[in-house]
Amino acid sequence: MAATALALGSAGSAQALACSRWQFRVGGGSTTYYYYGVDSLSGGMATATTGIGGTPCLLYTRSVSTVIQLPNGSRASQSSLLGTCTSGISIVAGSYNVFQIKSTHTLNLWNGQSWSYVD
Repeated sequence: MAATALALGSAGSAQALACSRWQFRVGGGSTTYYYYGVDSLSGGMATATTGIGGTPCLLYTRSVSTVIQLPNGSRASQSSLLGTCTSGISIVAGSYNVFQIKSTHTLNLWNGQSWSYVD
């Protein structure tokens, strides 16, 4: 699993921004593809987005889904339409900081495989 994170902070901007990239393979294939997740906290809203592009979007992706959850149990989720390659959701963050908020990014392929990672 490959993941990268970038933390930014300044007054009036997003408290933090995490961009992650996760690898997957289709069936028993040897080609490695990637899908992406972006998480941010800005203006009291926590936002999470899941996406995939290019060939794996066109040929293999059935749907993607995103779930964002606060420590108090509040959660929001969004799934893409069939054959659509992006999904995003926002929730009021209250007093929680970006490190307390969890997001789950899921990729569903036409062949039945499913890949899921938590940020």
